[in-house]
Amino acid sequence: YIYPYEENKQALGLNIFSDKERKEALLSSMERNAFETTSRISLVQDHQNNFGLLFFYPITSARDRKGFATAVVRISTVIEKALAGFEQDEICIKIQESKTNGESIIFSKNCLNSDEKIFEEYTYFQNIPLTRHFYRNCR
Repeated sequence: YIYPYEENKQALGLNIFSDKERKEALLSSMERNAFETTSRISLVQDHQNNFGLLFFYPITSARDRKGFATAVVRISTVIEKALAGFEQDEICIKIQESKTNGESIIFSKNCLNSDEKIFEEYTYFQNIPLTRHFYRNCR
């Protein structure tokens, strides 16, 4: 079952166990009986602005049928809505996921020259733990 159908119909029938990130998140959610997220993935629902995260939560029906409630989060949409009304042309926003093998950029906007030494005093980092993942917001 997918709702809303029109925006998500391309995901209907997708074998989510065929993707390593989705499979790991599902298994972790089931084992811990808790919310779990994927790392950044390419969403099949949208071919343009398609990076996002999936949130899974295990559920059991009254007839003992098991499944997952799933939320699809498009990262760029969340950032755009959070910054609505602010002048965004001069702001660099970068969100990274910390992994054991390094960091992976989840989202980046206007950050082409942000590594220059002149910008160091204007940099702010915030660590955000989320399920088994650890995100770092850099502004």
